[in-house]
Amino acid sequence: MSTSLNWNDRNWSRLIPLQKCLEEFGSPTYVASLPRLKKNVEDFTGFTGSPERIYYPVKANPTFAVLRALADQGVGADCSSIHEVNLARWAGIPWNRILYTSPVTDLKYALRLLKTGATVIIDNEADLRALDSMIHSGDTEVQPTGKVFVRLNPETKIEYSEKADYQDLTAHASHSSKFGIPSEDLLQATDGIKLRISGLHLHVGTQMDHLDSFRAGLQTLHSCAELLLANGHPVRTLDLGGGLGIAFGPEDRFPSIKEYTSSLLPLCDPTRFDYAVEPGHALIGDAVCLLTQILKIKPSRGKTWGVIDVGTEQLAKVSLLKWQHRVLTENGELPWTGTDVLAGPLCFAGDTLLHQTNLSSLKEGDPLCIRDAGAYCFALSNHFNGRYAPGMVLIDENGVLIRAHEPESPALDTSIQSWVGFTENRESIASHPEWKTQDALLQAQEFYQLGSSYLWHLAAADQYKITEVYHLGPQEFLVQILTRAAVPFISAPFALRMIGDASIMASLRVLGLTLKSAPVWGRMITLECRDQIASGTTLPCRLSLSHPLTGISSGGSIWVRFDLADGKFVGQIELVF
Repeated sequence: MSTSLNWNDRNWSRLIPLQKCLEEFGSPTYVASLPRLKKNVEDFTGFTGSPERIYYPVKANPTFAVLRALADQGVGADCSSIHEVNLARWAGIPWNRILYTSPVTDLKYALRLLKTGATVIIDNEADLRALDSMIHSGDTEVQPTGKVFVRLNPETKIEYSEKADYQDLTAHASHSSKFGIPSEDLLQATDGIKLRISGLHLHVGTQMDHLDSFRAGLQTLHSCAELLLANGHPVRTLDLGGGLGIAFGPEDRFPSIKEYTSSLLPLCDPTRFDYAVEPGHALIGDAVCLLTQILKIKPSRGKTWGVIDVGTEQLAKVSLLKWQHRVLTENGELPWTGTDVLAGPLCFAGDTLLHQTNLSSLKEGDPLCIRDAGAYCFALSNHFNGRYAPGMVLIDENGVLIRAHEPESPALDTSIQSWVGFTENRESIASHPEWKTQDALLQAQEFYQLGSSYLWHLAAADQYKITEVYHLGPQEFLVQILTRAAVPFISAPFALRMIGDASIMASLRVLGLTLKSAPVWGRMITLECRDQIASGTTLPCRLSLSHPLTGISSGGSIWVRFDLADGKFVGQIELVF
C-alpha cells in the first residue's frame, strides 16, 4: 500500500483495508470517498466559478448519501423526473439549484417548478410553444420566477476519437439522437414566442474521450446565444452538460477535469455568460468502489473461473456494454491478461466482469474491490435472480468508515409490495344478504378466539414518556424514551406510536416550529423488527431527517429514518404536513 496516497486521490481505493471492511460491513458493499467527491467538485468549479452551476445528474447515482454530500458542497441537481426532483429536495438542494429536463417534459409540472425558482430545459419546439402559451394565457396566478433553457442538438458533428460498440448508446449529440432542437433550426423554433430564454444546454454524450468535442459544443452554445440575444432573449447561462469520461481500464486515456477546464476557459466570455456543467462519470464515477468477495474458484477446461457475490444486477454496464473495471485485491490489481475469468453469480452466461485475468493468487473468501463504480451501477440495479442492492459506506477525510445505507430489504421488493391478493369479488355484504348465515357468524367467533388478548385489551395500558432529547446535528436527533407496557416486550404497534410521535416532533423542529399548529400524518411507514425489546426500560431512538420538500404545493413532506434500541427496530416514515 502506498503511503503517499490520500483519500482524495484518483487511486484512493488502494487505501481501503479490504479484509477489515469485509468483516465489518459485509459483501457486497459500496464504498464512497467523500474527499474524492469533494476534490472532483472543486476541480469542476475551476470551470464554472461556483459549485451552484454544477448540476449533478441524479440518474448517475441516486443514493441519498451521495445527494446529501453534494448538497452540502453547494452543488445543484439535474433531474429527469418528479421523483428525482423530490430526492434532490429531500437531500437539501434548494429550488434555485434544481434543473429539470426530459425528452417527455411534463409541462404542468414544469410550470409549477418555474414558480418555485427552478430551471426547466425544453427539448423540442412543440413543448417550447406549449409552455409559452401556458405562461401567457392569463390563467397563471403566479408568474414564474425560474429560468427556461433550450436544449440544442449541434449542427457540427461531435464524435468520439476512439470507436467502441457502446457509443451508439451514448452519443447524445449525434445527428440521429432524439435529444434537443437542431441548432440550425433554433431561430425558427423560437420565432414569435413571448417566453424569455435565459440559457442554452448541450450534452455531447457519455464517456467522451477527447476535448475537441467540448470545444465544438461550447462554440455552438456561443453562436446560438448570439442569435437569441439579437432577438431579445436574455441568454446568460451556457450549460455544456456532462460527458467527460474516466479511465476504467489500464490502457484507457481520458482528459482530467483540470485539463478539461484549462482547455475551455480561454474560450469563455465570463463578462457576458455564466457557464454550467452536468458531470456524471467524471464527478461521481471514481469516488465510489464496490467491495465484494470470491465465493467460488472453479477450474474448467484449462481456465479458472472466479465467481464473486455481485454481478450484472449491479454492474449491468460492465457486462452488457463491456466497460470492464479495474479490480483490486489486498496485494495489488488483477491483470487484464491471462486465461482466467472473473464472473458474477447470476444464471446468465454474459455475467462476466473480467474476461481475461490471472486468479492464481486468490482463494475462496478473499475480498476484492471493483473500482470506479460510482456512476450507472447502483442506478441500473435490478432484482434478477432475487438479488438486492448492497449497502453503502462513506469514508471521511480521516479514513473513518461510516455506514450510510443498509442493504436493500427483500421486504421492500415491489413484486411483494404491489401484490393485491384479493379475489375478484369485491361486492358488499349488503348486496348479498345470503352471505350472512349462521355458519358465517360461527366463523367470526372462531376467528375472534385467535386474536391477541394484548392487542384487544392490554395494549391500551402501554405508556411512554420522552425523558431526554439531544440535537446531534441539523437533521439528527437522539430521543430517550421511557416505556411501560402490559407485556414484557415492546410490540410493533407500541413501537410505531413512540417512533411516530418522536418523528413528528423532530420534523416540526426541523421546520422551525415551537408548537404543533397544523396536522402531520404518516403517509408511508416501514418497520423491521430484528430482535425483541424489553419493556419497562429507557430506549434510545435515533432519528435522521431529510430536508423538507416544500414549495411545489400547499403542503410538504419529510422522511425520517429511525433506529430504536440500537438497531433492534429500524425503518423509515414519510410525514406529510
